[in-house]
Amino acid sequence: MYWHGVVDKIVIPMFVSPIVGLLAGYLVMTAILWMFRRANPHKAKRGFRIAQTVSAAGMALGHGLQDAQKTMGIVVMALVIADVEDYGDPIPVWVKIACALMLSAGTYAGAGGSCGRWGGRSSSLIRLRGSPRRRRGRRSCSGRRFCFTRRFPLRM
Repeated sequence: MYWHGVVDKIVIPMFVSPIVGLLAGYLVMTAILWMFRRANPHKAKRGFRIAQTVSAAGMALGHGLQDAQKTMGIVVMALVIADVEDYGDPIPVWVKIACALMLSAGTYAGAGGSCGRWGGRSSSLIRLRGSPRRRRGRRSCSGRRFCFTRRFPLRM
């Protein structure tokens, strides 16, 4: 009775999204390589270094927005269960501030270092390939936010 929705919203996207991602990544890298085929390598490297920094900041923001929403949801759920807040009440400002501070403190305390160590072992990014990868990651976070606000089922 509910299988039609499961197939349309879960099974088909599960198989189609990697293919679309692979094709989009191929097209983006081909376009970048074609645009910079005659560029001075030293100037291009500097430009890609700046682009990688900007795209890494955008990806960090996207991940932070997603993590903060989950954390606030858990805190608000606990408040509703404990009858401190009522169902449907807006999220208290102190919850938003506390979640932001805790996520920032956790990142400052060492999450960035562990991500750098693990990421360095799994792949090495040259400047040209690092910036588009992070942009895709940032778009992925934005896509999750898009699906969440429209109540699409999404495994996170």
